[in-house]
Amino acid sequence: MKTIVMTFGRFQTPTEAHLDLFMCMNWYAFVNRCDWLVFVSPKTDNKKNPLTFNYRLTYLEKCVGSSIYFYQLNDIKNPYDALFYLGKLGYEKVIILTGSDEKSFDNFKKYINHPDPEKCFPNIKEIEYIIFGEERFSDFPSSPRARVSSTRARDAAKVGNFELFSSLVAGSFDQKLELYSRVIEGMKG
Repeated sequence: MKTIVMTFGRFQTPTEAHLDLFMCMNWYAFVNRCDWLVFVSPKTDNKKNPLTFNYRLTYLEKCVGSSIYFYQLNDIKNPYDALFYLGKLGYEKVIILTGSDEKSFDNFKKYINHPDPEKCFPNIKEIEYIIFGEERFSDFPSSPRARVSSTRARDAAKVGNFELFSSLVAGSFDQKLELYSRVIEGMKG
């Protein structure tokens, strides 16, 4: 069965926990001998999504390197679009690896063999939903970082707390400083 591990996220802002998720996804795909792909939401606004799509892609690629494959077209707007796309590519099983805050992915199983051909995922026969941090990842060399979230990072930027912001986000000092400035600028509108 042609299988892929995927995740979908806004990554507003990219945190250390996101890097853990990507590395875990890479490890899980290697162990299960399947493909992997990270879908990045193109959504941008000045409240919860201050960073542009292209900036997030560039930033994530700098932090992670070439070991993770980021989907680089902004026509995938949500997880449903991502699953439909993967079905068109011929994947029969999709393993969705996500953080514990993403409960909505489980609803997509109803689109396997959906009676409406417009809504039915092509080729997909099975969707497995895995929350990063579950027991099955006890073999994984890095565990999820507690209390690290994009919301906390954005909130720290809002109040001018670079020290807290820097402790939550991924990247070198210079990258974090630029990211901090971009988040503040993006929230201004």
